[in-house]
Amino acid sequence: MEQNSAWKRDARLCGQIQSAAGSVMANIAEGFVRRSNK
Repeated sequence: MEQNSAWKRDARLCGQIQSAAGSVMANIAEGFVRRSNK
């Protein structure tokens, strides 16, 4: 039972890391577009 809850905690962390990575890529792309339009 304890291992199962540890896996769920790790799975949630994995999802958060994937979401953060997507946000970073989106922010870089947005900054690139803003800079190239000036």
